[in-house]
Amino acid sequence: MQMMSLTFVYLFLPAALAVYYIVPRAGRNAVLALISAAFFALAQPGSFWLFAGSVALHFTLSEAMRRAEGRQKLRRALMVFGVLENVGVILWFSVRCQLDGTQMPLGTMVVSVTALGYIVDVYKHDAEYERNFIDYALFATFFPKLYTGPLVRIDQMRDDIRGRRFSLDVMSDGFVLFIRGLAKYVLLATPLEEMYDGLKAAGENELSVLGAWMITVTLAMTLFFKLSGFCDMARGVGLLFGLELPKNFYFPFQSPCVTDFLDRFNMTVTQFFRHYVYDNLQTKRSTALQFTLNTVLICMLCGLWFGVKLSYIFWGLYIAAFIVLEKLWLGERLQRIPALFRRVYTFCVTMVSMVIFSGDSLTQISQYFKAMVGAGVPFYTSEVAYILSGNYIALVAGVLLSTSTLSMAADYVRRRRPGLMDAVSLVGSLAMLALTTAFMIK
Repeated sequence: MQMMSLTFVYLFLPAALAVYYIVPRAGRNAVLALISAAFFALAQPGSFWLFAGSVALHFTLSEAMRRAEGRQKLRRALMVFGVLENVGVILWFSVRCQLDGTQMPLGTMVVSVTALGYIVDVYKHDAEYERNFIDYALFATFFPKLYTGPLVRIDQMRDDIRGRRFSLDVMSDGFVLFIRGLAKYVLLATPLEEMYDGLKAAGENELSVLGAWMITVTLAMTLFFKLSGFCDMARGVGLLFGLELPKNFYFPFQSPCVTDFLDRFNMTVTQFFRHYVYDNLQTKRSTALQFTLNTVLICMLCGLWFGVKLSYIFWGLYIAAFIVLEKLWLGERLQRIPALFRRVYTFCVTMVSMVIFSGDSLTQISQYFKAMVGAGVPFYTSEVAYILSGNYIALVAGVLLSTSTLSMAADYVRRRRPGLMDAVSLVGSLAMLALTTAFMIK
């Protein structure tokens, strides 16, 4: 069972909500932790005990650190062990799955990184120890965020975990957000990924300028709608259960600079690495060299979030180069350029970065780069034109919905006619659910 399945939407989620709200308030955390465990067991039964053992180990480790207060060497040793254990788990599964050609077990990255941040926070006394195992398990493994996040720190969830209030308005917002995320995945990410696969297969026979650009654009849109769709579903389900998760994407492809793009794309991941890595490397007198090295490290880590691959490291280096360029040289010059052209510049830079993701080898990446600038290839081929003509609706919708145009229009109407906008949102969500269901059945 997956979150974007009919079984989850029409069976698991309604049943989970019914059980959760029937149970007395005092027992709801335990029920929600069990629901999260049940979801994982149904999604990946073969990895369940590894998953459960990981949560138990991290809680035991934090309890050992708490009881070792006053014995700094022991606390430091426990903290170092916790950090190395989580990093080791990520590296082990990333490398093994690449060699085997399989997917990492669900939640491996999110659970390990979340636990790593928690261990560092309690070691530095930036957060209180969570002494209740049920509450810790709920924080670390709340099931909708197991896919791609958003990443949260213990202090971001503690208040909601300890005291949630039922609200029909919040549940309504959660329903709308969940349906929007599901629609992003099913109605946009899936057809765009099929389009990307078709364009890439066509490019193996004969590359063209249009084909190379469309390969990168469709990959970027697929990645965006998959990740943001999962995060919207996670936030929506969170609200249905009274937990508020942070936003993870904010229209990254209309950013005015590459620095802003990194702040808007996978926001909680960038914030995590900045808090735990960048801030700890900063000194009172920051130099250009230190800024460059820190930025390169953070961008490489953001790339490695997608997996331990050389191409993801190159992606991070590419993004870091433009951020350093903007900080040390372009700065004020970029601000003097009209906003539209700044966005075009950022869009082109970020689209070109997708070439690094799309290539299976350095040779193929090089071929794509050459094709994008028209080096010895035609502008288009009949096969590329055929693929685009048959999928242009998904492409146009993807480009439109990756901008804030519709969001700004909805906000404008909501400020003037809030009741009308609420009705439109509800009806639109139901229609979107029906359409998404039809596509899932097909």
